[in-house]
Amino acid sequence: MSDMDSTHTPKTGKRPLRVNVRFSNKEYGHLWEQCWIVRQSPAGLLRSLAAGARLRPVPRFPDDVQPAIKSLGGNLN
Repeated sequence: MSDMDSTHTPKTGKRPLRVNVRFSNKEYGHLWEQCWIVRQSPAGLLRSLAAGARLRPVPRFPDDVQPAIKSLGGNLN
């Protein structure tokens, strides 16, 4: 079957096609854990993976260091 058969008329917009996926509770939990690690939405994460990206965690600072970093960033402005 072709990507778009004659009965399918895509909506106008940037992303007219949709894929529905069902997850078990365990799979869904794992998906959200991965989203939290890379700081992306589930849709953004799945799009990135479909495009061939590899997961890279966003660097995090310890909780006691974060207020100091925030104040430095505020002073830059």
